[in-house]
Amino acid sequence: MLYLKNKVVRSWEFNEDFPKNPQIPEREKAGFRDRLVPTLASSAPQVRQQLMPLIGKVLHYDFPEKWPGYMDITLQLLGSNDIGSIFAGVQCLLSLCRVYRFKQANDKREELDRVTQATFPTLLALGNRLVEETSTDAGDMLKMIIKTYKHVVYVSYGSVGDGAKRSDLA
Repeated sequence: MLYLKNKVVRSWEFNEDFPKNPQIPEREKAGFRDRLVPTLASSAPQVRQQLMPLIGKVLHYDFPEKWPGYMDITLQLLGSNDIGSIFAGVQCLLSLCRVYRFKQANDKREELDRVTQATFPTLLALGNRLVEETSTDAGDMLKMIIKTYKHVVYVSYGSVGDGAKRSDLA
């Protein structure tokens, strides 16, 4: 698993830091993207931790142009009745919002607005239900939901152009 994670992180696109690593061919990327989220949804927590950096890297380069189905998959997972699928959906959404935090906010604001409009009502309802739960999984999901909101607020605040600093948000 570690080899796969390093391969994707270093070779999804050409990486100056690893010039000897050949870029993953485009013909292989589509199949990999198609399997990535279903694998996440059916994996153990230890494997999920290794898959999240992969998803983040692929999203950074491929969403939404090359991976338009990612939002549909995420929404399906969030709307599921299976706790493992919902957990994976929250992880997928967190990864997507985290990617937008580090993209140029002015260029990608409309894309992020579409993401939040499609997912935040569901996320709010889920968070309200999780507050009543006492399980570790519920606490972990609630923490990820709060992080998701944080990343979106950070992008929103930082994109105003008023010289906002990270320390201003604390």
